[in-house]
Amino acid sequence: MSNFEESYRKKLMSVDEFLATIKSGDRIFAGLYNTEPKAIMKRMHEIVGRVKDVDLWMTNDMGDYPIISMEGTEGSVNLRSGFIGRNFRKAAAFKHIDYIPNDLHRTIELINSYRPLTVYIGTAAPMNEEGYLSLGPSAQLEVDAIKSADRVVLEVNKNNPFTYGDTLIHIDEVTAVVESDEANYTMPEIGYSKEDEIIGGYVASLIKDGDCIQLGLGGTPTAIGKALTDKHDLGAHTELFGDTMMELAKLGVLNGSKKNINTGKVSTAFCWGSEDLYDFIDHNEDVEIKTSSYINDPFVIAQNDNMVSINAAIGVDLTGQICSETIGTKQYSGSGGAMDFAYGALHSKGGRGIIALHSSAKGGQISKISAMLSQGSAVTIPRSLVDHVVTEYGIARLRGRSLSERAKELIAIAHPNFREELTAQAKEIGLL
Repeated sequence: MSNFEESYRKKLMSVDEFLATIKSGDRIFAGLYNTEPKAIMKRMHEIVGRVKDVDLWMTNDMGDYPIISMEGTEGSVNLRSGFIGRNFRKAAAFKHIDYIPNDLHRTIELINSYRPLTVYIGTAAPMNEEGYLSLGPSAQLEVDAIKSADRVVLEVNKNNPFTYGDTLIHIDEVTAVVESDEANYTMPEIGYSKEDEIIGGYVASLIKDGDCIQLGLGGTPTAIGKALTDKHDLGAHTELFGDTMMELAKLGVLNGSKKNINTGKVSTAFCWGSEDLYDFIDHNEDVEIKTSSYINDPFVIAQNDNMVSINAAIGVDLTGQICSETIGTKQYSGSGGAMDFAYGALHSKGGRGIIALHSSAKGGQISKISAMLSQGSAVTIPRSLVDHVVTEYGIARLRGRSLSERAKELIAIAHPNFREELTAQAKEIGLL
């Protein structure tokens, strides 16, 4: 038995034994997506009542764990998050989940400025011969949380891919390990609509051979990816690397050969998608998974020439203000890296920013382009950083435009049913 294996064996404990180590006042950060420690999280509710004033950070909740929906946790285990995920949104006890506004590249810094982390819990791929475990598909907040925490507990799972970049952690840096064989969370195959396909075509017209791109998940990003298959030498510097970008990499369209930094590599903060994606990144040295404090740093983003940021939105007003995270006063998701990439792309030599969204919602009943954002809406990206807005009706070019010119551009790509009303409202508030 090697020294590394001996050290691993000595640090091995059960979920019961780990839960017993959590004490009042602990500030716990749980890994995201498939670095979420599933076996531990399924039983985290068992500490409620035994401890006081414990913060549990779950920045993107994949599992529908009892700790999320149970009532009576306040004062014992307080849930805190920089993103409201699908299970948080449906939790009956939403009142005990505190959302903290943030820009992704500064999230851990912001956490520690108020209530410093003491414990990190997350998943890792099994240890290699050199004593290194891999955090697998995500390093975005995990690595900086590990550096901040006093105790690091890894749930070692043979199903997790072994990845490179910032994801490697040596057994000597780990406080304890818990073993599990929980299945990976996966993203179902994403379809797209005719509107998405049209938007994809418009977005593709704004992307040139050799550009470096950032692209997210969903029907519209999937359609955009399909529309990029005839491009050449694209690069990836992206918060998320998913199936759409993986397919472009497999085709050779996305090869990173023109990137100024991390040339030839996929640079991403996390991977989320199918089992095929996890197989693709497993032991793939061409994919570098790095912290969001690096990937999402606007000044790092701007180092790549021709950086193109492609983001979604919930709504946009006629001056170009973008809301990507709230529905009125209700926190629906989070700011994520939208602001990071909007700023970084516009400070890149030859860079461009693109906001892609459907012109309407609820079967055409609601316009996503409005004279003013609804009361209480958060401005995720200020109008000064918005470049292009794309719907299925065309491209609005806002860079360098006046308020009245912006209003005209955006009304032209609004759903036809709302253009007359938007024009009247724009005149009423003095935009036209």
